[in-house]
Amino acid sequence: TVSTASELRKPIYWIVAGKAIDYEQMLLLMANVKWDVKEIMSQHNIYEFEQFNMRLNEVSKRVRIPLPVSNILWEHCIRLANRTIVEGYANVKKCSNEGRALMQLDFQQFLMKLEKLTDIRPIPDKEFVETYIKAYYLTENDMERWIKEHR
Repeated sequence: TVSTASELRKPIYWIVAGKAIDYEQMLLLMANVKWDVKEIMSQHNIYEFEQFNMRLNEVSKRVRIPLPVSNILWEHCIRLANRTIVEGYANVKKCSNEGRALMQLDFQQFLMKLEKLTDIRPIPDKEFVETYIKAYYLTENDMERWIKEHR
């Protein structure tokens, strides 16, 4: 039983990670950003992850949270957030070249702040988000190939 407990961590803590951060709020915040801008400024909000970090620290003062459990929770939250970021970018109706650059800058700011909060390396699904943003610059033929390779 003990040997299988570690295998159950990922699916069990996926539910916790899904409820730990308000991903719908992330989508709403992203929907309010003007992506068809003429100049670039960074504006990503990592407030939810700071709150998650504080709650995790608070719980660990009362109940010991093993490092593998903490790492799985962080990994799942980051993975869900990165999927949410891609969904938010995918929902954008109008986007200028500056807006795409803003997306890249926005995501880099998110990563920098996230790396201060957690020791998880590499950041889960980082390449997924970066590849999605860069796909905008592909030619039509390259785009078809990219879609087939990135289902």
